[in-house]
Amino acid sequence: MSAAGFVAVAWFAVLAALTLRLGANAPLGPTGRPDPDALHVNLFLAGIPLGILATGLTAWLLMRPIMSLWRRGGLSMVSALGGLSAAMLVTFLARESGGMIALAATAVIAVVGAIAVARRALGAA
Repeated sequence: MSAAGFVAVAWFAVLAALTLRLGANAPLGPTGRPDPDALHVNLFLAGIPLGILATGLTAWLLMRPIMSLWRRGGLSMVSALGGLSAAMLVTFLARESGGMIALAATAVIAVVGAIAVARRALGAA
């Protein structure tokens, strides 16, 4: 997996943990559904595009040696969408299999993986 993919997994694991923690005791709205103005709902809705942006930006910065902006941008978008797909799968499986502890462990492992792969990528450039 690329450093951008690891960043996406870390971002969405933290986002899922925060959203679940904040929304666990949140009161329901008058219709019996979550209140759309609740903090955990807005955190989730803002966190998804910010996670995609962080993933794409990580890929963009690590592809600095590529001089073609067109190619660099295209590869960054592919990395962002691929990272998003991988992150949603990994965080779902972590949450369903091990709960909040597994989400925290997934985030830590992903951060360590992102740092290791980014160092390797920067060393090769």
